Amino acid sequence: MSRQLMVSGVSIVVCLLLLEVITAALLWKQTGTFPYARPVLKAYKQELRELARPGEQKTYRHPALALHPYLGYISNFDLSQTHKGQRNNRSGFFSEVEAVYQPADTNEYVVAVLGGSVAAQLCILGGEHLKAGLEALPQIAGRKVVIVPLCQGGYKQPQQLIAFAYHDALGLRPDLVINIDGVNEMLFFQNNALNNHIEPSYPWNWLSISPMPDQDPEVMRAKLAIVDLREARANRAAALMKNRLYKSALGRLIIERLDDRAEFLEAEAAVQLEARMAELSEGHLTYPQTGPLHWTTDSFEAAMAESAAVWRRAGITLNGMIRARGIPYLHGLQPNQYFPGTRTLTDWEKDNAYTDDPDSEFYRPLSEGYAYFTNEIPALREAGVPIVNLTDYLGDPPITIYSDNFSHFNHDGNRLLAEAVVRAVAEAANLK
Repeated sequence: MSRQLMVSGVSIVVCLLLLEVITAALLWKQTGTFPYARPVLKAYKQELRELARPGEQKTYRHPALALHPYLGYISNFDLSQTHKGQRNNRSGFFSEVEAVYQPADTNEYVVAVLGGSVAAQLCILGGEHLKAGLEALPQIAGRKVVIVPLCQGGYKQPQQLIAFAYHDALGLRPDLVINIDGVNEMLFFQNNALNNHIEPSYPWNWLSISPMPDQDPEVMRAKLAIVDLREARANRAAALMKNRLYKSALGRLIIERLDDRAEFLEAEAAVQLEARMAELSEGHLTYPQTGPLHWTTDSFEAAMAESAAVWRRAGITLNGMIRARGIPYLHGLQPNQYFPGTRTLTDWEKDNAYTDDPDSEFYRPLSEGYAYFTNEIPALREAGVPIVNLTDYLGDPPITIYSDNFSHFNHDGNRLLAEAVVRAVAEAANLK
């Protein structure tokens, strides 16, 4: 009996060691860095230390966010958060450099990136690929690319327009601007109009960050669910620091998957919170919640058409501001797994995607909205906007490139998106 237990124990250890070696090789291939290097372990330990910090649960008003008088919201610097391994900065974005970054010398090439969460994750997970690709272009060769993200999860036009104008006024002078958007516009403009009954152009989460009574039990439960998820992530990070599992490549992979799942559940809880607040808002919203209501409708088709029109108008104005400063610019329509005829989903993507269930609040705008936005591309080009449909550049790779059901990319997807953006910049951005 003891011999059998010993053999079983040895077999388990050998299997774990083999999995460790395979995982380390995969991480090395994905990230380009040795997973056991001291800087890698140090950075990961720091990320765990920040996740384990108490205090994020003390208050709720979207504690991860801070209200901003022009942008709607930014990341709350007081919480010292990380997203996909990148800390937030004092400007309220997930970046090593501040939003009004000033080059150290003329050898640096500053690239400002606008958009929502896909653009933000490209800067983090695909940032090195984006830098390397841009630095290989003849017009940029020999210079060091510095990426300045002005993007935040949920941002939609006119937030990108305002983000550039605001930071331009504060002194940001990039050498290139890249804007990746379109999907949040498909989702949240019509949702504000049809479900939230507030000014459609307002931020997607306006009902939860504007004044709203908290006494409703479902609202309190949703808020507590978000707090519980954040507490669980903090406790897990503290435990991993204590037992030093973060030093294992396999351990880190498992940690990242659990963390991705926790982020997804938190986003789901936030959507449920927003839906409940929209339900409560029926008939008795105050003006600070509704906003001026410049435009209203009960029609999905009309809401999608107006959303695309706002996107076009904001895109033309943004292009005019950027080009007036002599800055090369690229506007990219963001890819998405629901755009008809553009993506052959892998088995994993099929299992983790929205279906055509009529009860799904996101499937219809994501699948039907694409045509409204591609129809605006000729008008944008006629107005001089260097816009491309990034789906055309991304192609249909036969591997899983999405990490969830909401258009976010995994490591492979961000690498391919970075390569697509570089090709589009080379062809359409009028580099100097």
